[in-house]
Amino acid sequence: MELKITNNCICSQLSVKLSCDGFQTVEEIDPTILSKSGSLCLVNSGEPIYGHSNFSFTYAWSNSFPFKTLLSQVACS
Repeated sequence: MELKITNNCICSQLSVKLSCDGFQTVEEIDPTILSKSGSLCLVNSGEPIYGHSNFSFTYAWSNSFPFKTLLSQVACS
């Protein structure tokens, strides 16, 4: 499965955190891409997802997981 996060804003999004309670994968995901702590997942080590860009990663499970964005910090210059 592939998760694609799209930032449709002109501003960067930092410290993107997703709800991932119950998330499972049979293949390890690089923790700089997605790190899980309890029911929260931090995307891209908290680094920016720049405006009008995508960030994606793949995971291996039989069903897609309903990730939900819980928090991000907006950074505009």
